[in-house]
Amino acid sequence: MFFFWSKVLLLVFNPLLWGLALLVYALYTTNQKRRLQILRLSLAAAVLLTNPGLPMWCLQRWEGEVPRLQDLAERYEYGIVLTGITVYKQPDDRVYFSRGADRLLHALWLYRQGRIRKILITGGTTDIFGQSVRSEAERLAEVLALAEVPPADILIEPNARNTYENAQLSAQILQKAQATQQTHLLITSAFHLPRATACFRKAGLDVMPFGTDFYTPDRHTVGAFAYWVPSLNAPQLWQVLLKEWLGFAVYRMSGYL
Repeated sequence: MFFFWSKVLLLVFNPLLWGLALLVYALYTTNQKRRLQILRLSLAAAVLLTNPGLPMWCLQRWEGEVPRLQDLAERYEYGIVLTGITVYKQPDDRVYFSRGADRLLHALWLYRQGRIRKILITGGTTDIFGQSVRSEAERLAEVLALAEVPPADILIEPNARNTYENAQLSAQILQKAQATQQTHLLITSAFHLPRATACFRKAGLDVMPFGTDFYTPDRHTVGAFAYWVPSLNAPQLWQVLLKEWLGFAVYRMSGYL
């Protein structure tokens, strides 16, 4: 039930839906003064939501700095890869990647460099209607196999539907593998890392966070003017931030962190 309502809440807190609701209200209200107020509020919201400067500033502080490989320990027992980086599409004869593929690619990079000894992929299906499909962990394990990672170096956790379950079920698998006392590298998108790290540590695992898939560019690659020019990408940045802030708050109140 928590899984279902968490997905519903993401829809409710979609900022674009808020703006649309304001416009619909302004369209149907008979109070002319209130209609003018709502239209002004809608215009202000449109300016705010399409301006990338503020969400980029927030994301830069939320995501943290890009980790340097030379700052990592010599070797970690497992690289724990969180899923949420593929889409389900027919024909089901390959893996269709979405944004966030760096989670797996950087894990493979770290494995080839000898920074991690093994890879644990955690994640089932996030379909709220419970359709029978292969878990995302199984799909990504196939990609690692194509990259010639030995099966003995791949662990799969195929049932988790959210970050809390990622942590709890991964802890159970690592306990069976007698690897709970070692330090592991937690690999996920940078915007997701604060909540994920707190969940895994709450589950009793010693993890070192390793962020990938950064939303914010390096400042020297874009002019300062680009931060203040209206952009269709800005609402997406706001949605990423609101999703994580809401998720962090709900997890905190639920005792998951």
